[in-house]
Amino acid sequence: MSWFKRDDDGGFGSDGEKNVRTEGLWTKCPGCTQAIFKKDLEANLNVCPKCGHHFRIHARRRIELLLEPGYELVDTELRSTDPLDFTDLKRYKHRLTEARRKTGLNDAILTALGKLGTHDVVLSAMEYGFIGGSMGAAVGETIARAIDRSLETRRPLIIVSASGGARMMEGIVSLMQLAKISSGLAGWTTRAFRLSR
Repeated sequence: MSWFKRDDDGGFGSDGEKNVRTEGLWTKCPGCTQAIFKKDLEANLNVCPKCGHHFRIHARRRIELLLEPGYELVDTELRSTDPLDFTDLKRYKHRLTEARRKTGLNDAILTALGKLGTHDVVLSAMEYGFIGGSMGAAVGETIARAIDRSLETRRPLIIVSASGGARMMEGIVSLMQLAKISSGLAGWTTRAFRLSR
């Protein structure tokens, strides 16, 4: 008589006892190849407690870690389009659809208004999982709006960058975002300097 039998759903359990599932509770560290209990990993801020390897933190989780509860997400409706009808190995429209499904975001950035400790801040966090965190029109506009909000409300601006650079599938539209953001940040720096004097 065997100690275990295969359940109808493919799992194993002892005769007459309920099966305890452990799927999804553990993860393997790519640094030391040790199995880590996911709750321990989260408690250690996504750093392996055995070897110190830093796991990727997604934009939503980064905002949760940095801001106090009660923050507000803004500009989440902005989405990149396909102005060039671009195709390489895949159509850009398909890449966007897949990235949105995979990350649950409309584009490669999230902006939140909230408190960092006792300080009101504007926080933008980029999502590398969305086409390498690349910057297209929607990402550029979201950052530009974050800069404007920071200036209007006199809140510090924090940008957590995890970007693969300009999004080539949007061509010159993507490259224009770099100039727009650089100009906005130069204005922000000048105004912040004047206010501090």
